[in-house]
Amino acid sequence: MDNEERLKVLETIKSVSSEAKPRAVCVYGSHVAGYAKADSDYDVLIVLPNFQPKVRYKYISNQAEVSALLVDSEALEKDAAKASLGEFVVGRLLNVYEPLEGEAFLEQVEFLFKRRVFIETLQEVAGSVGEFASELLLPISYFLFEKIRKRAAIYPPALYSYSKTYSKQLISHNLPPALNAFEGIARQFAQEGIVTYDNGYVGIPQKSASHIQVSKVSAALTQTARGVRQYAVHGYAGRVGLGVVRKEVASKLSRSKEIESVPDEIRLPKSLWKVEEGRLIAESDDWLRPTAEALGFDKNVKVTEHGPDELYYTSTTYTLEQADKKVSVAVKRFRDIWAVKWAFLKLWALPGKTFDLTPLSRLRREYHASRELRKIGLNTPEIVCVMLADRILITKFIDGVDLGRVVSSIHSGRSHNTTPLTAYGEAISIAHSHGYTIGDTKPSNAVIQNDRLFLVDLEQAGEGGDRSWDIAEFIYYSNKLTLNASAAKVITDSFLEGYMRIGDRKAVQNALNLKYLAPFEPLILPTVAKAVRDTIKSRLRE
Repeated sequence: MDNEERLKVLETIKSVSSEAKPRAVCVYGSHVAGYAKADSDYDVLIVLPNFQPKVRYKYISNQAEVSALLVDSEALEKDAAKASLGEFVVGRLLNVYEPLEGEAFLEQVEFLFKRRVFIETLQEVAGSVGEFASELLLPISYFLFEKIRKRAAIYPPALYSYSKTYSKQLISHNLPPALNAFEGIARQFAQEGIVTYDNGYVGIPQKSASHIQVSKVSAALTQTARGVRQYAVHGYAGRVGLGVVRKEVASKLSRSKEIESVPDEIRLPKSLWKVEEGRLIAESDDWLRPTAEALGFDKNVKVTEHGPDELYYTSTTYTLEQADKKVSVAVKRFRDIWAVKWAFLKLWALPGKTFDLTPLSRLRREYHASRELRKIGLNTPEIVCVMLADRILITKFIDGVDLGRVVSSIHSGRSHNTTPLTAYGEAISIAHSHGYTIGDTKPSNAVIQNDRLFLVDLEQAGEGGDRSWDIAEFIYYSNKLTLNASAAKVITDSFLEGYMRIGDRKAVQNALNLKYLAPFEPLILPTVAKAVRDTIKSRLRE
C-alpha cells in the first residue's frame, strides 16, 4: 500500500482505538496481496489489550471502507500457540500482510504460529509415509501450501483469496514474505539437529522421523476439531446487522464463482515433494506417465509388458519404445501380500535372522540402499520414479544373468566359471566394510551385465545388521537341494575368496554358528553341509 492508503486506514480505525491504544494493526487480504477491486474493503486486524469479548468483526466506513477484525492480544497469542480460536484470527498472518503498528509484536506472533505449523506438518509427513520420510526433500513452500490447503478445506470461501494471492501473476510478490518466518524456523531446527535445511529444502533425518510422527487419525481429529472451533468463533465474532450478513454472503458466493483455476501448489501441495534420485510422485497411482516423462518419452510411447521370473519376484519388466529410443524398466510393487513372504521367512529363519515387513519400510530400504551402495562403488539399478501412494519403485532394468543361474550351471557341470561368485563375495565385503548389510543375499539378487555385477532386490538392506547372516545365507542357499558336494565346495570357496580380500574374518567365523545352518537344514544334505562348513574352516586357516 502507498502512504496515502495507510493514512486513510489509520484515520478510519481511530474510532475503534479511542479507548485503548492498539498493540498492533496490520492490513491483510486483497489490498496487500494485489488483487483488490475498486469496491474492495480493506481487511484490517486490530490487536487490543484486554479486549472483551476477545474477538469481534466491525465494519467501519469513513475515509476508507474497512472490514476490521478486533482481537484481544493474549487471545491472539494463544491462537498462535495452541489454536485456541481454531486459528480463525492468527490465520490472517499465514500469508502476506502489512503492519501499520506493532510490527515486532506481529512478527513474534507470526513466528510462534508458523513454528507450530512447521512442527505439525513434519509430524503428519512422518506419520503418513513412515520411514520413507527420511528420504524426502520438502521445499519450504510446502509448509505454507499444505496449511493453506487445510484451511481451504475447512472454509471453502477462502479458496478465492488463496488462489488470487498465489496466482501466476502475483506469486512472485506474495510468496517470499509468507516464507520468511518458515525459513527462519527451518534454520533454527537445523541447528538443533531436528531437520536438515539446504538450498530451500527441509530433510527429516532418520533418527528424527520415528520420534516426530503422529498417526493419520490423530491429525484428522485435530483438523476437524479446529474446523469446528473456527466456525464457532466465526459465528461469535460476526454478530453484526442482517444487512451486513447479506452483503458478506453475496460477496463470498460471487467470489467463489470467479475462481478460474486453483494453483497446483494449493490443490496438490505434495506434488512439491522431491527425492535426491528419480522423480517422486506422492499422490498418483499412474506410474506409466511420469516414468515415460522422466525417461524423455511423450504420450505416444509404446509399452510392452514382460512378466516376473520367479515365485517371489515382485517386479514386472516393461519396455518403453519410441522412434529409435528403447528403455526397459523394472516396476516393483511393495504390497502387504508380499509381507506374508517375509513373515514366513522370518519364522523359517529364526533364530538366524529377522526381516522388515511393512511395504513402506521395504520401499525405503531399497531406495536408500540403491543410492548409498552406489556411493561406495557398488553397482545398483538407476532409480527412475518412486510412487508413494501405491508403494512402487521404478528402476532401470538390468538385463543380464543372475547369480542363481551361475550357481545352477556350476552344480550341473555346465560351467566352471566362478568369477561372478568371487565378485559377489567382494561386493558383500565392500558393503560390510562401509557399515551396510544386504539382508537377503540369495544368488538371484545379484545380476551380471557385461562383466559388471549389480546388486538388486535390496529391500532388506540397511546400515548395521548381521554380516554373518549375509555370508551364511548365500552359502547355504546356493547349495540347497543338491547332491554335488564338490560343486558346493567350489561355490563356497569362490565366494569366500572374494569376501576375505577385505572382509571381516570374525564375521566368517561366526557364520559357522549352527543357528545360521538351522533354517537350511531341511534343504541341505548332511554331506553337502559338511563340505560347505569344512570349506569355510579351511579358508579361515589360511
